Amino acid sequence: MDKAINSWHHVTMDEIKSHAFGINHDKRTRLREMNVFVLDNSLRESTVAQTAGHTLHNKIEILDEIKKCGFDNLLVGAFGGMLEKDRRVDDAFCENLGDHLNRADMADAWNYAFTDISDNMTIVDKQATAMAYGEDNLPAGLQKCQKYGIDSAIIEIDIKFTKTVPMTEVIECLTFLLTWANANFKPLGKSKDRRRHMVNLRDLSVAMMVCPQRALDFVEAVAKLPKEIRPSGILFEESLGEYFGDEVANWTSAIRNVMDRNDWKSEFQRNAESCDGMLFYHVHEEYGLANATVLDALAAGADGMWCGLSEEGAPMGHACSAVALTNLYRLGNEYVKAKYNTKNLVNAARKVSIATTGKPVPSKQIVYGSAAEDVCFSFSSINHGKREDDVDYDGNGVVNDYDKFSIATTLIGMNDQPVRVSTLASSDMITTRLKQCFGDNTCFSDVRSQELLVEIKRRLMNNIKEEYMQIPQLGKLWNDVFPDDSLQWSNDD
Repeated sequence: MDKAINSWHHVTMDEIKSHAFGINHDKRTRLREMNVFVLDNSLRESTVAQTAGHTLHNKIEILDEIKKCGFDNLLVGAFGGMLEKDRRVDDAFCENLGDHLNRADMADAWNYAFTDISDNMTIVDKQATAMAYGEDNLPAGLQKCQKYGIDSAIIEIDIKFTKTVPMTEVIECLTFLLTWANANFKPLGKSKDRRRHMVNLRDLSVAMMVCPQRALDFVEAVAKLPKEIRPSGILFEESLGEYFGDEVANWTSAIRNVMDRNDWKSEFQRNAESCDGMLFYHVHEEYGLANATVLDALAAGADGMWCGLSEEGAPMGHACSAVALTNLYRLGNEYVKAKYNTKNLVNAARKVSIATTGKPVPSKQIVYGSAAEDVCFSFSSINHGKREDDVDYDGNGVVNDYDKFSIATTLIGMNDQPVRVSTLASSDMITTRLKQCFGDNTCFSDVRSQELLVEIKRRLMNNIKEEYMQIPQLGKLWNDVFPDDSLQWSNDD
């Protein structure tokens, strides 16, 4: 049943009895069958608002992880508004970008960098009223793109801030920048057809509250540019992290409809090698809504996302590709499975996170935290439990491998999924964990494991709080309960 249900009064008995009641099949079908473009922003986004930013070495480390995941469209930097007075690590990295890409065997990867649409605007009462452009007013970011040999520019504009600038002036400025970049950037490699400049609507979530028509008028004006000048696509941000998925979907479909009506349809969905008419989404985390809105945007017409591998970035993080691609994989998206090295997503996201923060990844981090791999329950009606073989969990009418999806076994390819020791673990789970930690041992049995569980609960009732997942803690518990059959382990375990 695909239609929305607002009240039980509108539901027929046949619908209630039907298979997979309430499932949004249209949305799941779109997410399963679409091509998904990842514009990787790990080199830039993950350092945003971090208390300790990226070093040059960090960026080189992160590039290696991007390579392992099969990403070949890379946002490599954002440059300040002054040519030499605002040098960043991005500058130092991009000065030798060719060497870094060659070392990582990514010479054929597409690379992009951010630039403002104008560094010289007339501002009245905190509102831009005019923007200067021309050979004498090239944005510093665009000049650095040329200097460092960047393939394509991401030209950023704030719709609300520039809403009083005449639209004709904005489009003339954009046209000049695109024309100049095409004429002055370094020649593309033989494997690349045309540049993939794009425009980022940096403040779309605010603009949709204040001046939505202006935002859509801008998209229409860009769509009407001659094809030889027009950018390859539109990026937009939900920079506040506070809007519901259906609201983000409304904005996405509105932008997509404007593009389609003006003959700027997504060629990427027709042919994944053709990158024109594309629409990408990016969202900051704030209230726990971010990751779900990515799927809503994709379902509503976006072609992909621009984001980092891990959630670091922005004040409270952002929706990352490790999580989005995992969701698309479990929904059965064969393009994601074939295009990206999904088995490397978890480990790569961890390494990007560690390179960025200098700290271990929290165990409960969704998808790539260590706890995401654990089997926690012996029953099937809860996540991290044992899935039943004959249940169509995704409601598509077919029971297949995707109904048995797990991050550990399906995505990563683990043969022996870690068992979590907790008071809700069954005795056979404890036995399995003992074998995982210490190997086969005739002393291990479900009966003895039950005694361990009794001891764990006894200790908790006596305010003794410990974890038993790791070898030393689990071994000590065993030795306390069964001193006559004590276990040995290395201090390095």
